[in-house]
Amino acid sequence: MLAVTVPIGIYAMALGMIVTGIIATLINSYPNKLLLDYSFTEQWRDLMPALILSLIMCGVAYSVLFLGLSVWATLVLQIGVGVVVYTGLAWVLGLESFTYVMDTVREYFPGRKGAC
Repeated sequence: MLAVTVPIGIYAMALGMIVTGIIATLINSYPNKLLLDYSFTEQWRDLMPALILSLIMCGVAYSVLFLGLSVWATLVLQIGVGVVVYTGLAWVLGLESFTYVMDTVREYFPGRKGAC
C-alpha cells in the first residue's frame, strides 16, 4: 500500500495505512474467533475505552498548538499534557488495561507499592 500511495502524496499514504490497518485487523481477528471464541465485536468493545481516551488526549494535546509557543516548547508540552491526560483519565475511570500495566509495574518494583 505504501509503495502505491507514496507517489500520490501524504494524504493518500495516510488513507492507505488506515485501509491496510482495517484489513489487517479483520484478518488478525479471525483466528481469535476460531481458537478463543473471541469475536471481532468483543475485541472492538474491549478496545473502545482506550480508543476514546486516546481521542480525548489527542484533542487536549492538539489544543496546546494554539498557545503560540515555539515548536520545541509546543512538542514538549504536548507530550507532557498527553501523558498526564491519558494516565489521569485511565486512572480515574479504572481502565482495565491501565490497571494491568500498573500492577505489572508494581511487580517489578515491590518496595514502592504506594508510589503508583
